[in-house]
Amino acid sequence: INAEYMGAGEMQPSLYLVLSLCVVASGIRVSNVLGSNMVLQRAPSAAPIWGFGSPGASVSVTFNGRVYTTVVGADYLWRVSLPPTPAGGPYNITVAGSDSADVVTLAGVLFGDVYFCSGQSNMYLSLDSVSNSAATKAQSNNLTMMRFFVAGKRMSSYPVEELIEITKPWTVATSATVGGMSAVCWFFGRDLSLALNQTVPIGLIASSYGGTSVQQWSSPDAIAACNFSTDPQNSYLYNAMFYPYARGPMAMKGIVWYQGEQNVIGPIYAGARANFYSCQFPAMITDWRTKLGVSDLFFTYVQLPGWADWYPSYNAADLRQAQLSPLSLPNIGFTTVVDLGNYSDVHPLLKEPVGGRIAKVAMAKLYGMDVLHRPGFYASSSATQTGRSITVTVTLQPDSVGTSLNAIVPCTLR
Repeated sequence: INAEYMGAGEMQPSLYLVLSLCVVASGIRVSNVLGSNMVLQRAPSAAPIWGFGSPGASVSVTFNGRVYTTVVGADYLWRVSLPPTPAGGPYNITVAGSDSADVVTLAGVLFGDVYFCSGQSNMYLSLDSVSNSAATKAQSNNLTMMRFFVAGKRMSSYPVEELIEITKPWTVATSATVGGMSAVCWFFGRDLSLALNQTVPIGLIASSYGGTSVQQWSSPDAIAACNFSTDPQNSYLYNAMFYPYARGPMAMKGIVWYQGEQNVIGPIYAGARANFYSCQFPAMITDWRTKLGVSDLFFTYVQLPGWADWYPSYNAADLRQAQLSPLSLPNIGFTTVVDLGNYSDVHPLLKEPVGGRIAKVAMAKLYGMDVLHRPGFYASSSATQTGRSITVTVTLQPDSVGTSLNAIVPCTLR
C-alpha cells in the first residue's frame, strides 16, 4: 500500500490510499505515460517504449516492419529502445507478451520533438483561462503536427511507476481538445511548430501543480545535494509527476519550467529563500537530466512575473536573481516576463508572449534560428548630475540587445 495525496485546490491535500503500481497481474501493459497519438523523440534519439508485466515473460514490440524482443525484469519492468527514426508518421506500434493473448496497439504515433512542461500555477493555467483563448483554440485546428498530454495533479510520498491520474491522454490538437492544456506550454509549442513550418511533429507533456515549491519537484538525491530543505513534502511531486517519465526514461528534446512564486513566500532555508533556491534549482535540473539519461538535456525556464503584492518586494527580486544560478550549467535558456505581470494578480492572463519568448530561446539554441532570444543583461552603469538632473546610463551586454535597441540606454531622472 502506498500513500498518495490529492490536492483539492492549491496545496490543500487530502489523504487516500492506492495499491502500489508495481503489483502487476498477468499480461503485458504499456506505461500510461505513453499511448496512441503520442509523439516519440525523433532521431538521433532512440526512443524507449516500456511497461510492466510478470517477471520472466517475454515481450515483442513490432514497429515499422521489425520485431524487437525483451524480457520482463524482476522489477516487473520491460523496456525496448526503438531505432532512431526521422520526423514523420503516423506509425502503429504493437506490444505482445508471452503470458497472454492480449496485444496492445499504439496507433497514430508520430516521431518529432517532445517537450516536458512543468512548474506551478502559471504553467498549469489552461488555455480556457487566458487572454485570446477562443482564437487560439480555433487556430489549433490547423496545427496538424501537434499532440499533447496532461498529467493529473497528484502527490506521493514514494516514487510511483506510473502516473496516478491522467487529465488528458495523448491527444490530437483541435479546438475541442486543447482548452484544458497549459497555456504557456501550448503557446511555446505552437510558435515552435509554426517556426519549423510544421515539418516536425511537436509533442507537449504538461505536468504541473499550482502552489508548489522547487523542493517538492526535487528528488531525494537533489535535496541531498543542497541539504537545506526540511519540507515534509520534499520530493512528493518528483515522485508522482516526474518519476514515471524517468522509468523509461522518456526521450525528449527539452524541458520548459515556470515556477518560483511559492519559494518567494515559503519557509526560509539556508539563511534566505534566494540562497536556498540558488542551490536547489540547479541541483534539481542536474538531477532531472541524470534521471532522464541526458547530462546536457535542454532546459529553459521563465523568471517570476511582476506583481504588486510580493511582500516584502525584495524577496521576489532576490529570487529572480537566484533564478539565474542555472546559467552556469550547459544548454540552459531562460526568459524574463517581469514586464508581462499583472499589478493585482500573480497569475497574469497574458500567456501568449510568455510562451513565445520561451519558444524563441529554443529556436535559437536548438534549431539554429537567428532570432533575438536573450533578455537584456546588465553590464554596467554610470551616473552624471547636472544641476537637479541626474542622467543614468545603463550598458547592456551586446549579445542581449537587438538592432532596434541601443546597447547604451540613457534615461533622465528628476
